[in-house]
Amino acid sequence: IGTPERLAIELGAGTGLRGVDVRRPQWGDVRDGWIEITQEKTGDEVSIPIVEELRAALAAAPSISTHVLTSARGKPYSLGGFEAMVARATDNAKLALSFHGLRKYAAVRLVEAGCTVEEARAITGHRTDAMRRRYAQTASRKKLATAAVAKLKKW
Repeated sequence: IGTPERLAIELGAGTGLRGVDVRRPQWGDVRDGWIEITQEKTGDEVSIPIVEELRAALAAAPSISTHVLTSARGKPYSLGGFEAMVARATDNAKLALSFHGLRKYAAVRLVEAGCTVEEARAITGHRTDAMRRRYAQTASRKKLATAAVAKLKKW
């Protein structure tokens, strides 16, 4: 569990942050059950509660640098290095998933849990409802398909 790959995946799935932002948190940004950073793309500050899976990955992560996610050399990942590391990890795990797919997964999971637009946006940092609506459509289709299969089983 203490690998940079696992930590990167848990950070993506647990926060919904963009890949460029997942590389940025420093240990000082992780406190009292929250990760608090300023997003690079928007300049917006986000405060994200740490979910249990991410808490475990953070606890197992070595703190060999000021940055939470560091390479084997103890240095923060460059964007290219980060993307290559995640690609290797998803290939090794046989996941057909990009890092951005983890952001989408986090957003869809929030919608499926019944979060309001404002609640989901507070975590993912989306500024508009357009992306949230896209994720809601994905979540709604899954819920509707699940309900349809349940009805078929009863029938």
